Amino acid sequence: MAYRTHKIHLRKEEAGKVLKSEEEVTNAENMGELLIQNSRDVLLKVSQSLNKIINESENSAIAELRGVRKEITLMQIRAKNHRKVISRLLKGIAEHQTEKAYNTIRVQDNILQIINCTDIIACSTYNHLANYHKPLNDQQYNDLRTIAANLTLLIDLIIKILGQKDEKSLLELENIKEIIELSVDKASQNEVKRIREEKTGNRSSILFMSILQEVRNIIHFSSQVVKHLPEAVQEKQTINNANL
Repeated sequence: MAYRTHKIHLRKEEAGKVLKSEEEVTNAENMGELLIQNSRDVLLKVSQSLNKIINESENSAIAELRGVRKEITLMQIRAKNHRKVISRLLKGIAEHQTEKAYNTIRVQDNILQIINCTDIIACSTYNHLANYHKPLNDQQYNDLRTIAANLTLLIDLIIKILGQKDEKSLLELENIKEIIELSVDKASQNEVKRIREEKTGNRSSILFMSILQEVRNIIHFSSQVVKHLPEAVQEKQTINNANL
């Protein structure tokens, strides 16, 4: 117990050092640039984490899933630190930059929500296996792999266009978003069919449908990042061009 408490204390201490160092290098001028980079880093790690969760779950690799959960916890700590840094910076922002401040906070909050959704998927999957419940079947994993592949395409494009307002890229983004939403709906319909035909257990079905819901949430919050980030990184902002 003492060792665990010591590790928690060390983690908090390390997080405090990181927060202080980020405050020292972050200012109103480079805040937008750092916001874009942080968003890219989080989205990339989320994509990688989701693929790891599916692969390690299919292999019943409990230890590896535990490692994924730790990585996500670190992501949450960093995101919360970024939120604190941004909040402190925005306290002294000029009046004409109020709308920019609003969009900056919205971006960071949505980034944190994306991480939280990924954490729910990781924890639910880990607990399912750790409690020796019946694993997902091949059909369920096939559905999840299809969704993960489409989500990777979506996130890769979002990373590419972050902070921009390129109409062609935004249209492509909407097309990929529609494809992944259809794949999630199809997977949900497949699961209902499996339940009716008694091809899946109750706990496995609950886990599967929970993952689908969190994927929907990730899609939504990712879209919000794309929407608000261009406004957050502009040097000058007015309510008329906020497009909210």
